[in-house]
Amino acid sequence: MNKLVAVAASSIVEQARVQRSSIVHSTFNDLQQFDIVQFFGNHPDLFFQCVQRHYGLSAMSLQDVSVCWDWKLLSANRNINWTIETVEKLASQVGWAKVSAGVYMPWSIELIERFSEHWDWDRLRRNAGLPMNIEMLERFIDRLDWAWLSWQEALPWSSKLLNLHIDRWDWGGLSANTALPWCQSLLERFSSYWNYTWLSGNRSLEWNIEMIETHLERWDWARLSANESLPWTSELLDRYLDRWDWSRLSGNAVLAWSVELIARHLERWDWRQLSANAALPWRADLLKQYQDRWDWELISANKALPWTADLLDQYHDRWDWERLSANAALPWTVNLLERHQERWDWERLSANEALPWATELLERNSEHWNWEHLSENAGLPWSIEFLDRYAGSMNWASLSSSPHLPWSRSFYTHFQRYWFPSVVAVHQQFEICLLSDEQIAKLLFKIEGRHSEQPTEMNVLFLD
Repeated sequence: MNKLVAVAASSIVEQARVQRSSIVHSTFNDLQQFDIVQFFGNHPDLFFQCVQRHYGLSAMSLQDVSVCWDWKLLSANRNINWTIETVEKLASQVGWAKVSAGVYMPWSIELIERFSEHWDWDRLRRNAGLPMNIEMLERFIDRLDWAWLSWQEALPWSSKLLNLHIDRWDWGGLSANTALPWCQSLLERFSSYWNYTWLSGNRSLEWNIEMIETHLERWDWARLSANESLPWTSELLDRYLDRWDWSRLSGNAVLAWSVELIARHLERWDWRQLSANAALPWRADLLKQYQDRWDWELISANKALPWTADLLDQYHDRWDWERLSANAALPWTVNLLERHQERWDWERLSANEALPWATELLERNSEHWNWEHLSENAGLPWSIEFLDRYAGSMNWASLSSSPHLPWSRSFYTHFQRYWFPSVVAVHQQFEICLLSDEQIAKLLFKIEGRHSEQPTEMNVLFLD
């Protein structure tokens, strides 16, 4: 009996705990929504941008002619539940040129045919959101841009599809398209159609010696030399020694690079391309061995070198210090910066995210920095305190477009006089999607200057 009483008591306690948790959760949500409403009420320009870019507006709300909707923004809003019925309701208002380019529309044959006289076909036929299946291609065969389609990877590519529209394709685009089901039989079946210049650079082909030999005179050997998908070996290099484009080979990252390979073809390499190639076996002795052959301008930008403070000192009169200044791989310290203070390009340093960014660094070299570049630099220690200190020096258009800042409603409010709302709203939505249709409606009333204690008509308008 005592056990039954204990179980019952435990059940009551658990129910009470769940109920309390639910109340706390509900209260938290209410407070959060209240904060969001207050925030957007204080920033109407930002609200209007965010609601069009991010909120799941209903068809009824979009029919409100008193609101100056931007259809370019709306048609790119993935949260709107676009349907054929929605488009039909808005047919008299919608900006057809902008909607025709909208990726998130519910594209289907039925939708396109229903409004065939309204679409901007120049935009629609190049819309990457269209479901380009065989039926779609057949139905709108004379409306589509077949040259553009030939370069697209999302089509249901097959030998059958190629054959169905064999005279419509751009075979240059097809030859470069990595999404085709590449195999030897596909190459042979359409051998007279392929563009071998584009084909030579395609990394998706099943490259082998036999394929290269079969079409030996057709290949573009410059593109072939840069193609990282070939089965690169010393034997392959030797086999076509006089056909390769050695400048392109010199920049190819997947060759079997070694000290021996470099020495073996010493006079064939393009040393400018070698200098920029991060795949070489970079060591201090390799740098020294060919110091009179390297392109020191390009080698200064190469992140793969074994960078040390001593290496910088050893060749201080050879480096391109502008390129060094932009190189994130250097062992950046305050001491290194001061050691070569007169050599650095401070504009490039200002854009380099790898520096040991701190207030101390900015203060010690305040006369050198380029604040335009600093404003775009994701590596700075962005915070309210940091930005407060340098607010007057920053480019706020650049900051407004930077998603790497510590965005929050409080962060935005703190610097509200500086921001460009239309730019911020491109990448930030400040949890606007947590608001109800009714709350959105009231905010729109406030923004439009239609003050009403009970905006019942607008509330109904936003409830589809």
